[in-house]
Amino acid sequence: MDSLPFLMGLFVVIGCEIYLSKQFSKFYFEWGLPLFVASANVRRDFIAPVTAGEIEAAIPSSSFPGFVFNEIDDSRFAFREVLFGGGFLSYTPVMHGVLQFDAQAGKVTVRGMANWFPLAFVGCFLYSLSRDEIDYFFGIALAAILLGIYTIQLVRFSQVASAAARWKPPGRQSEMASSH
Repeated sequence: MDSLPFLMGLFVVIGCEIYLSKQFSKFYFEWGLPLFVASANVRRDFIAPVTAGEIEAAIPSSSFPGFVFNEIDDSRFAFREVLFGGGFLSYTPVMHGVLQFDAQAGKVTVRGMANWFPLAFVGCFLYSLSRDEIDYFFGIALAAILLGIYTIQLVRFSQVASAAARWKPPGRQSEMASSH
């Protein structure tokens, strides 16, 4: 197999994806293959966060890489996991997300969009498999790894929706406690 074109293609995809993700490209975060959607109802006294930093602070910390948020517009925020580390348990993510606040409908929605690299990698694998140039065991292992990462991200993206729905502005809790 002449794998050089495939490797070069993967490196181009990786480079483009890292650049667009790091720059929080609106195109990259709004368009793509949806892999996950979750909505959560908000409290009646819900006030949408005004900054990406406030949302980041509301997300519980974990052993996995933290989330970074960036405002798309006044009701939507792009988010992704910290690139290159940022947590004890690190992995190559299969999704990046968009968090949308809809105060009128009383809900927040998280959409997880497919990252390009895993799709390109699977495409190269399927091409190699069709030419009998690769072992089937590798395909089973690849599917298990991608499913495991997707499951981790599914749980974490659900936590983003839940934390965003429970969000309270800084100082709001103490105001409410002092009024009782």
